[in-house]
Amino acid sequence: MHKSDNNNMKTINHKFLKADFNNPQWQINTLILGTFNPAGSKEYADYYYGRVKESNKRKSFSNNFWPSLSKYLKKIDNSHIELIPGEYETKEKLMIKFKFACIDLIRSVQTNETMEDYIVGNGYKDEKLFNIEVERIYNTDSIISLIKNKNIKKVIASWGALSPAQKSKSVKHEVQNEINKIKEACPDTIFKIDGKSILPPFGFSMISHIKLGQLIYQELVN
Repeated sequence: MHKSDNNNMKTINHKFLKADFNNPQWQINTLILGTFNPAGSKEYADYYYGRVKESNKRKSFSNNFWPSLSKYLKKIDNSHIELIPGEYETKEKLMIKFKFACIDLIRSVQTNETMEDYIVGNGYKDEKLFNIEVERIYNTDSIISLIKNKNIKKVIASWGALSPAQKSKSVKHEVQNEINKIKEACPDTIFKIDGKSILPPFGFSMISHIKLGQLIYQELVN
């Protein structure tokens, strides 16, 4: 992790650091690995990728994961219940049915006041999260434990290619080091979290919801 000499750093923990669903009781074949969801964020979230944007007219998802998967499932099966922003129960039913769960790579960060605004909600960009002014504390041990305890077959990433966000060579090395620790500790698990096999980013995909939903679905059932 990046070491800072600034004594005025503020710690921001992951929103779901102590959540019960981080120890899921259902069977998991596929684990979806993300980056970070800060406590104190400006948008409500009930689960991973579940941030809710609210306007005078409606609530909507601020990430493409759940609406994309929901729309694709609706396309291939009209009996599927469409997911509602801010409601966890239907997400859990979907995860149980398709045997998947989510967890993030980072458990907390330390940063200065200027970067804090970006971390807790000014776009939630990985470019800011992986800035050299941010010290990242990783969730590596918990991820390894979850993979081993649940005998997880596959780990896929939600972030797309992280390299553009990691401008510093030291940050690139830092992240890759944590990923390598997970891979080395879980040799029987398939990892699709870097290289050519990675999925498009869930947050800002340049493809339709239906296409992204299809790609996610294929990873969950294969």
